[in-house]
Amino acid sequence: MIFVVSAASGTGKTTILKILTQAYKIPRFTTCTTRPPRRGEKNGRDYYFRTKTEFRNLIKSNGLAEWASVYGFHYGTPLAKLEASLKKDQPIVLALDTQGAVQIKAQYPKQTVLVALLPPSRKELEKRICNRQKETGENDLDVKKRLSEAKKELKILAGYDYRIVNETPKKTADLLYQIIQKLQ
Repeated sequence: MIFVVSAASGTGKTTILKILTQAYKIPRFTTCTTRPPRRGEKNGRDYYFRTKTEFRNLIKSNGLAEWASVYGFHYGTPLAKLEASLKKDQPIVLALDTQGAVQIKAQYPKQTVLVALLPPSRKELEKRICNRQKETGENDLDVKKRLSEAKKELKILAGYDYRIVNETPKKTADLLYQIIQKLQ
């Protein structure tokens, strides 16, 4: 099964998936991006960091199961790695935006479960996005763009198979793990 976890920026996707990997030994599936690494991120662990040219070549060679442009950067799922993982008897958990989630669901409709992580409130989401601004050095325009995009994404996430409100990361990871166990 493929479990696609989507959330608006700042909801805590990365944190939840780290807990899921550590607490439940669910393997982390690494995707590609053209964005530069954030502090503490490592190539091959957090993402496969690619140049725009390398990413375009992956698109041209059909090397990606899905890809999308988000906030000026490209993100994608390596097709060969996904196909190899599907042959193993273990869940695949992908952290994807809503564009990528739709593409994966279209290609693997019977094997894909969409899980939305939701913020406890819009006010809390705004707070988290503003905190991220301090960590990443984004400007106010980036924050406004993320908040605007979050409103659109929350509407799409309402149609996912499962929705989990991320009040506390550990509890949210536990709920996600229960979904995986139930359906795997």
